[in-house]
Amino acid sequence: TRTRRSWSHLSSAVRRQPPVRAAVGVDSPATRFRLFDEVARFISSASADVPRLIIADDIHWADDGTLELLAFAARALKKHAVVLAVSLREHDAIAQDARSAALQRLSRQATHVTLSGLSVSEVEELVTALGEQHPADARLTDVLYQRTQGNPFFVRQTLELLAQRGRPIDAHGLESLAIPQAVRDVLRQRIDA
Repeated sequence: TRTRRSWSHLSSAVRRQPPVRAAVGVDSPATRFRLFDEVARFISSASADVPRLIIADDIHWADDGTLELLAFAARALKKHAVVLAVSLREHDAIAQDARSAALQRLSRQATHVTLSGLSVSEVEELVTALGEQHPADARLTDVLYQRTQGNPFFVRQTLELLAQRGRPIDAHGLESLAIPQAVRDVLRQRIDA
């Protein structure tokens, strides 16, 4: 198939690239361009018959080369049946000034969608959907919202932690639940950012 041929072509192009070394000049702009172009051609070919979705998660951790590749691909694939979805935590990205120029180049190609925490009523809906309460207890919802700031992952993990520890799925069970230190550290870091 066309995708298999394209993959074979991309694989051989990548193998032709010199190994990454610290030596000056090995990662020349021309070499980088050829590699980026091969990746874009591969994705273009793969999307000729079937639309493609490419997801790059947590790009605030990506190196400059990866960000440059994503920006190149976004420009090169604008007219193809490809959606390039990237996610980043804005406060983590801002903290990495060295990568801000590469992020800005990628950002110019993007449609921005800002995600925030769930509202109190959405937390209630999630608790109900997870089958924990029908309907969710208002006090439980309020305490859960305060503890998680509406982050759906934290809501789910907190409910699972209650169940694992044999605590009742109610406000009292949640208030008596000690949040693990690692989770508290992550939350404190996010609040301080």
